[in-house]
Amino acid sequence: MVKNVFFNVNRAVTQVGARAIASAGDSVISYVSKQPRTTIVSPTTAKAGAIGALAGIKEAGRVAIGGIPEKSALAGEGVKGTDVFRSLAQAMSGRDLVVNDKNKVAIADRIRKFAQGFVGLYTEPLGRGLSIGDLPPRMAAEARLLAERALIKGATPEEALATARFPKKSELRAIENEAARATFQQNTKLTSAIQQVANTIASIPVVGPLLLRANIPYIRTPVNVVSDVVDVAVPPIAFTKFVYYSGKGQKREALDSFARGVIGTVMGMGASALYRAGLITGSAGKSEKQRGIEYEVQPPNTLNRSGLQRLLSGEDPSLRPGDELASFENFGYLGVIFNVYANVLSKEGSSGIIEDAANVAFLGIPNVASYTLNQTFLKSTNTLLNAINRNQYDGYLQSLYGTISSVALPGTLQAINQGYRDWETDRKSTRLNSSHSAKSRMPSSA
Repeated sequence: MVKNVFFNVNRAVTQVGARAIASAGDSVISYVSKQPRTTIVSPTTAKAGAIGALAGIKEAGRVAIGGIPEKSALAGEGVKGTDVFRSLAQAMSGRDLVVNDKNKVAIADRIRKFAQGFVGLYTEPLGRGLSIGDLPPRMAAEARLLAERALIKGATPEEALATARFPKKSELRAIENEAARATFQQNTKLTSAIQQVANTIASIPVVGPLLLRANIPYIRTPVNVVSDVVDVAVPPIAFTKFVYYSGKGQKREALDSFARGVIGTVMGMGASALYRAGLITGSAGKSEKQRGIEYEVQPPNTLNRSGLQRLLSGEDPSLRPGDELASFENFGYLGVIFNVYANVLSKEGSSGIIEDAANVAFLGIPNVASYTLNQTFLKSTNTLLNAINRNQYDGYLQSLYGTISSVALPGTLQAINQGYRDWETDRKSTRLNSSHSAKSRMPSSA
């Protein structure tokens, strides 16, 4: 849940820059071509966004008690709030459930209520906690878009702010899908195709819904998260979209893609320079021996802050005893780009900014998906995908047991499972603090 907040906040900062670039480009194109504006960034839209964010924070506090909000990512995935203990009681007593001609409750209904209650032990606290990270950016996006549309139509700043505060239902429907991008719940052709597959699974009598939730718990979010980040992490994809949307006459979408490509290119240049200076590391190695070496020097996915300060001062940035190392896993887009560049260049070598960008363009996409999903609340989904791919089911089940049983049976199932294992987890490969001191990890100078 903490990662979800950090990821959304850092992503929002990057998006402000992208919108500013898109707005500047739109202003020039509209002036030259005499076409109407499609994108506006102004103090009015910024104020509207701030008002929406504050309203989102207040709403998040309210729904933390009331249940999963309609505008959260989980609600967009079809996860609804449940009365956990009532569902479990109904599963056992059958009270208020439909009975058949024999005056008995169907077994399927009891199973459904039990599943609601059992799964709710996890989803209810998670959903309410995630609202802290979801509602502020979602409601900020709604207010900003409402004010922007009003300004494009010729409204005064005061009228635009009034529209953002008191929108009509028709105005909300007009910006609903774009605002949903704030929590990765927008509808696209790809999400629609995957939804059709999910509907087919869900249509299987009795076991369908359970199979769907067990194997494909989230549909829109993982697809949209990866699609969103890959535009910035691998800029050629964003520039390709720019050409595509330009050809279709969709100026707003084209400028947005171009701006994201520019932001990603600048970040990539920085990541390339930091890697060549030895200041950032990529993902952990696959072998225990390789991971052991990495953790003894500079842990995976970390930035050498002390070395960066020396670099900015014109000194040698090489790792030294006592250097402060910080994880960049909560850096949003920037953290993803650091990880992608470090992973690709560690294999292909670094020859220069242009050559590095070319290597990332061809080889970076596989790194984006796994790393990005780990920065959101979808980490368990990504863990399952990796477990299936590598046949490491035991590790996934341990994680799943620990998650589901954390409310009712803290640590119990995990402890039982661990007691029956013939081998022990390499704890060094799974634990990484947000800040480290390299002093205890490096040999003393002679």
